[in-house]
Amino acid sequence: MVNVNAILSRQPEPGLAITSAARAALLNLTHSMAEELAVEGTRVNSVLLGLVDTGQWRRRFEGSGTDQDYDARSAEIAADRGIGLRRFGTADEVAFPITTLLSPLSGYTTGASIDVGGGVGRHV
Repeated sequence: MVNVNAILSRQPEPGLAITSAARAALLNLTHSMAEELAVEGTRVNSVLLGLVDTGQWRRRFEGSGTDQDYDARSAEIAADRGIGLRRFGTADEVAFPITTLLSPLSGYTTGASIDVGGGVGRHV
């Protein structure tokens, strides 16, 4: 099992207290389930997302009235949010760690959390 969550689960942001708390709860649930289900051979892991290029971001851009193109605007947002790679992630970049964790090649991985956030994670 792979729970798709957000980096907010470890790194709350101002104004997002409720969302951050819910994300932290899901991360805790992942770890609890990993421990409880390991004896049955069920693996439970998390993929923690940063900003991913989705239809939601494109709709916001189209409604913003900016003169910038989408790539320039998304790079600006990424830089403002502290994303080291200075861009949004893609669906393929999210799919890869999920499919990897679901693969038999990850058969010894449970209770893990993988950040897919372009370097935004500032926790240790």
